[in-house]
Amino acid sequence: MCSSDLAATAAASAVAALSPEERALRDAALATPEPQRPAQADQHNLTGAIAAADYFITLYPYVYATGDLTAFRTMSDATCKFCDSVINNTTSMHTAGGWEDPWEHHTTFTSITADVSTPNNRYVVELHLISDQHVSHRIGEPPKTYETTQGPILIQVLWKDDTGWIVEGVNPQ
Repeated sequence: MCSSDLAATAAASAVAALSPEERALRDAALATPEPQRPAQADQHNLTGAIAAADYFITLYPYVYATGDLTAFRTMSDATCKFCDSVINNTTSMHTAGGWEDPWEHHTTFTSITADVSTPNNRYVVELHLISDQHVSHRIGEPPKTYETTQGPILIQVLWKDDTGWIVEGVNPQ
């Protein structure tokens, strides 16, 4: 048996050992609907950059709840350390049978700054983010509650003609 088969067997055993309440929480998290991508996020302008950055941040709770990284990966540049961290953490948590209960992100647009070296193609979007309280369930550990947090977050987006807006970096302030 290869290591991925062993991991899958261990995860299946861990999930099978969940209480009915935990299983219901996990099922609800896995059934979280994917956030709708706004049409503006496909526009090559300031409005599009802001919409893309906002949409990307709304994907964060979704990927931790469901483990579905499809849209998140599509928008993540290979150089984005924050993106890699989210992808790696989510993958390892879900591979082991864990999840996070769904929660809401509430954003307010604050500002946008153009990169003078690539005008109209690269922006830093600042949002004020309120992230609601939520619970993380990692197999073999007690549930961990994350309290409501808020503050500015910077998202650097780049327009690529073949893919649209991608995220090059995220910096919670």
